[in-house]
Amino acid sequence: MNLKLHHLFFGIMLSFAPANAQEYEQLTVTGYNADVIANGVGSATSSTTSPVDNANYAFMSNDFLPPTLTTPPTYGLPATGLITSLVAATPGLTYQLGPLSGNNSLRFGVTGGASTGTISFTNGVEATKLYILATSGSGVSTCTAIITFDDGTTQAVAAFTVPDWFNSTSQPIAAQGFGRVNTTNNGIESGNGTNPRLHQITFNIDLANQSKTVSSIQFTKTSTGEGIINVFGVTAEEVPACPVIASTSSATASSTSGIINWTLFTAGQGTAATTYTLEVYTDAAYTAPIAGSPFTGITANSYTLTGLTFETQYYYRVKANNGSCDSPFVTGTFSPAYCLPSKSGTSTLYYISNVATTGGYTNFSNTTATSATAGYTNYAATQIVSKPAGTSFNYSITRGSTSTTLGVWVDWNNDLDFDDAGETIATYGGGFSGQPLTVTGTITIPAGAATGNYRMRVRSTVYTNTIASCGVLTNGEAEDYTIEVVTPPADCITPDAPTVTLTNITGTSLDGTVVMPTTAPTGYILVRSTTPTLTAQPATGASYAVGSTVGGGRVISAGATISTFTEFLNNNTHYYYFIYAYNENGSACFGPKYSIAGTADATTCAGAATAVGAFDVTAASANLTWTSIVGPGGTAATYTVEVYTDAALTALFGTYTSTTPWYALTGLANGSTYYFRVKGETTACDNDAWSAPVSFIAVNNYTPISVTGFNSDVIANGNGVANLSTTNAVDAVDNAYMSLDYKATAAASAATFGLPVNRRLTGNVDGLTLLLQDYSGNNSLRIPAQNTNGTLTFTTPVKASNLYFAVTSGSGTATISAEVLFSDGTSQTQTGLSVLNWDNAATAASPALINAIGRVNRANTVGAPDGPGAFKVFQLTMDITAENQSKLITGVKFTKTSTGATEPVPHVFAISAKTINECPVLAATTATGISNGGTIAYTLTETSGAPTSYTVEVYTDAAFTTAVTGSPFTGVTATTYTATGLSPLTTYYYRVKALNSNCVSDYVTGSFTTLDGCTTPAVPTAVAQTLCTGATVASLVATGVTGATIKWYANETGGDVLAGTTVLTAGTYYVSQSVDVCESARVAVVVTLNTTAAPTAAAQTFCAGATVADLDATTLTGATVTWSATEGGA
Repeated sequence: MNLKLHHLFFGIMLSFAPANAQEYEQLTVTGYNADVIANGVGSATSSTTSPVDNANYAFMSNDFLPPTLTTPPTYGLPATGLITSLVAATPGLTYQLGPLSGNNSLRFGVTGGASTGTISFTNGVEATKLYILATSGSGVSTCTAIITFDDGTTQAVAAFTVPDWFNSTSQPIAAQGFGRVNTTNNGIESGNGTNPRLHQITFNIDLANQSKTVSSIQFTKTSTGEGIINVFGVTAEEVPACPVIASTSSATASSTSGIINWTLFTAGQGTAATTYTLEVYTDAAYTAPIAGSPFTGITANSYTLTGLTFETQYYYRVKANNGSCDSPFVTGTFSPAYCLPSKSGTSTLYYISNVATTGGYTNFSNTTATSATAGYTNYAATQIVSKPAGTSFNYSITRGSTSTTLGVWVDWNNDLDFDDAGETIATYGGGFSGQPLTVTGTITIPAGAATGNYRMRVRSTVYTNTIASCGVLTNGEAEDYTIEVVTPPADCITPDAPTVTLTNITGTSLDGTVVMPTTAPTGYILVRSTTPTLTAQPATGASYAVGSTVGGGRVISAGATISTFTEFLNNNTHYYYFIYAYNENGSACFGPKYSIAGTADATTCAGAATAVGAFDVTAASANLTWTSIVGPGGTAATYTVEVYTDAALTALFGTYTSTTPWYALTGLANGSTYYFRVKGETTACDNDAWSAPVSFIAVNNYTPISVTGFNSDVIANGNGVANLSTTNAVDAVDNAYMSLDYKATAAASAATFGLPVNRRLTGNVDGLTLLLQDYSGNNSLRIPAQNTNGTLTFTTPVKASNLYFAVTSGSGTATISAEVLFSDGTSQTQTGLSVLNWDNAATAASPALINAIGRVNRANTVGAPDGPGAFKVFQLTMDITAENQSKLITGVKFTKTSTGATEPVPHVFAISAKTINECPVLAATTATGISNGGTIAYTLTETSGAPTSYTVEVYTDAAFTTAVTGSPFTGVTATTYTATGLSPLTTYYYRVKALNSNCVSDYVTGSFTTLDGCTTPAVPTAVAQTLCTGATVASLVATGVTGATIKWYANETGGDVLAGTTVLTAGTYYVSQSVDVCESARVAVVVTLNTTAAPTAAAQTFCAGATVADLDATTLTGATVTWSATEGGA
């Protein structure tokens, strides 16, 4: 069997009210092009021209008798060709097949063949619908169609599916289980009563075309697969006599009006324009009409009702008339009301047990059942809070569990929804352990709000749902309340100001004493700030709950009266306190009316510094960093740093001071390990304990990079709830990281999970460390929106082969790109970097730098941590290409490339690098002893950086403690050096290092032994010499041994060797000879200088051909005559 099963699910749903009975007309078709139904006696090929599919299978009738059978099968298409549709929605619908002994299918879509086909009708009718009997062989097909009418106009039919003839239900089934036959061997298949299938496809005729006669349909196959479309018949649903309305709907226009809409399916066969009658009642039995009902003679497809009663249920029905008869009524219900939120599940959890207000003229406290059974309850008629426009009141909501998320909305423009700007008051996420069951907030009534009632909605659901004011949620409940905006009375009396004093100030706490006014006020608010003045004072009529803000300060206490308080604070921070008394008396006077502030301020003591590590480490330098001990407005600190070369902290390298929490350390030895500790001191109280030491190796290798450009503080730390020490969240729902020193309240237990206080994270490569930024400032590059970016700029540009990023993403995994910026203006970009959601499992590409660090919700007024959970910081690695490793990196630009305007939220917390080692590296050294010295040679490794010079040190001991005279010998540029003036037959020890502007190499060491002492050579041979006046030392002659150096002196002993250019004078000179470093005694040489008189000569005459030898002059005896052509001797 060559059976192919293809599944495609496609549905067409019509929403209309049918007439009492449909009139169907079987259309007589011309244009069939294939006989695909085997019938009668004989082989299948004798009664067919084509198969239905591409595999030689055809349909068969129930009178088909092939040679392989003696009686016809009990199944098959009816020999009469009459098909009664199985579709329940169209009872009585039948199709008439084409002649079984002739062409009976419009077959098209064969691969390589025609993709279109047209059929025409000899008995076309006016229709509301056409029903097509079709199937597709060898797979599902898609198709479009064009209906042509008798006036030449057309109607396009959008793409639809023609299902495969086996098993598909994507279109209604008109007939099935009639079997098929293989035309190559007459093999019959029953289809087990359900296959093959003929499908019913519906074409709706547009209302404007229902008065036209259908004349033809052109089909076009649009799919490219091998499916073959076969159309077997068309039946029309004729236009009825009376009109039919397809559907109706309603919409709220205002609290007293609404709109009823309807859609006409067919106008019927009437002669007049269609009109409508709308009837509206207050009862389901349609016996109590509203004023004006029925509304008749309506020509539009909608009608606006006015004068309705808010939140009253109305029942309506509408009918159409075409001048001849009416349509059946179409009915519906309508209520001018707020949307009714509902739940789809059966859970009664995630309920609201109390909603209450304070600070209103009238308030409510509504305690309800501890079960979300109803899904929605309207308390607006009885639970009312009142206050004038421009004022505020406080509210509290109690939920059933911390797994419950809450939302609060107010419809300020009374348009019966909560979708406008400013109408979402607050949301409170759930799902975090330690959260309060009761949440609080403040609602400020807009200053321009008119007097009257406004709807307030509170809703709950499980934390995994997205809270919404309307619509269906799986669980939870919604409750409605009323805010009444009233006319304000005269202001209340302004109370006198309280006073406040501060004592017992420590690093984390202080005590306050308050003296309230003699005339007791209604209450007070206590505000704390880290700035000396507030940007705004409490507004008359405004209520402030604990945790709310006033002029940039935070309300830390509120109530009827106060005498003392104790604060839980952060180290070395300047705090300012403002206490206000207020008067209010319900609607009797306009309040709260606030006094001027009583003020006090104090600075807490500084804590101890913590050594963090070293940024930007090279072979010669490092930037040391530690935690700051100075909070907002705190006393300035001086930090003392001690650096050692041993872990026991006994070998002090140096002591340094700094007024910032970092120090640039230089002069380090390549490859050496250093240990540093730090302490901080202020002029006030402090904790000047030394920190634990931190070590680093001075080498061009893995190093954290100091960068700028972080834009958010997302790590809660220190004392106080999370939103005091953070400016933003890791995710989109206000959750932040926390450090191990985070403590929300004085009574809270010390954190057992969180990011380390020393900010050090260990990478997945030996020696790789990433250092987070100080938790007290911006510590994340936060990029919430697609196609936005941020740049982290390197404080000190570096050359690197690899970069490492500390990252995470909140509210889902994000994708970013990283563009590395070089000093020459070029860049290198890596796209598609996946930043995992912060509680995802780590991967090979994104290993976890740290795990199970917990989190804390910034909106949680209790500040309890949630964790440890699976919250992580991940590592990403970016390789720098070979051609870019010689360039200085100046920064990295990160861009969020994944979708989302507010989530997911990728973060970059730190960058480390594997820097390029440009230090010179010496490979080997050799030395050869000579008399009284030695020659030292040294070489570089193949990958060494280029040195600018060498330093050679020579010692008399192997411990390199006693240097010879002149050692170290610096500034050597050759790769050999000869040391001289040493003792003979003595072993010397040397070491050599190479230097360049980046760093100094390690030493290479060795030793050599000088040769034995020299034998003094004999004096040279020399005799007295007579020279002309003006002769120089270079003219003197002495004979020495081979290889000797002749030295001339003016003295018998001592004195300097005479230069060869020295002009001689008559007298005695002394000569010696030197072999190697040994010099002979000197021998005296008498030097005589003569002055020679000029010759005499007369003018002379010669024959042609005479030479200079023919000239004659008179000279001294033994003199040699020199003739010249010029007077000067040339």
